[in-house]
Amino acid sequence: MSFGAMLRPLCSKLTGKSQEHSLLEDGEPILEEENQSFITFLGEDPFTVQSERVQGPAIGPDGKFEREALTTLAVEFATDVPPDYQEGQPLRVIGPHGPVEVQPPPDAKPGSRQRYRLAPKPEFRVTVPPGVQPGMNMTFKKNNGVQITIQVPPNVGPGEAFTVNPPALMVRVPDDAQAGDVVCFRNTVRRTGDDMEVTEWCRARIPNSLQPGKYFAARLPCPSHP
Repeated sequence: MSFGAMLRPLCSKLTGKSQEHSLLEDGEPILEEENQSFITFLGEDPFTVQSERVQGPAIGPDGKFEREALTTLAVEFATDVPPDYQEGQPLRVIGPHGPVEVQPPPDAKPGSRQRYRLAPKPEFRVTVPPGVQPGMNMTFKKNNGVQITIQVPPNVGPGEAFTVNPPALMVRVPDDAQAGDVVCFRNTVRRTGDDMEVTEWCRARIPNSLQPGKYFAARLPCPSHP
């Protein structure tokens, strides 16, 4: 099976129940996080960190340039459990940048197909308020003052719920890095009319207990304004 068939971007069309959100600085919020039961915060994720916008890799405390890390958008991939599989053993599958180690669920049977997501942990669960229809935008303000705009996914109507992922890239821990190190990566800001990518440098710190080859989610900084 080709890599493209095994791996594809996650979006609302995949589940119809999940969305990423955009960070805005202007506009009146519709919902206030602290006093609306429509929004449920799902808790902090130790493998999601905040990134910052930088000019590029800098010289670190060890006198070397900060390491550049590979990134990917959230993706889903699948693999068949081998016939000789024994419960509890990890499997190695082809991920965005080479082999990735995954752990099948306890009830996985030899020959079964298992799907995995390489994506940030959902940040909120939103219940669609009365009068809001699929495709409409909702804006609410977090306790820290940041406003978030979310588009209601297709086939999700008033009274139904969907989860919201943070605006983040999945960052691969470089082979020569370790937990606590700072890495830099490129974020695609936009594409020009001739389909050229316009990128910016971001920096993030590798979470604790994360080994080389593993991934963490780096929350992107708020969009910059000219």
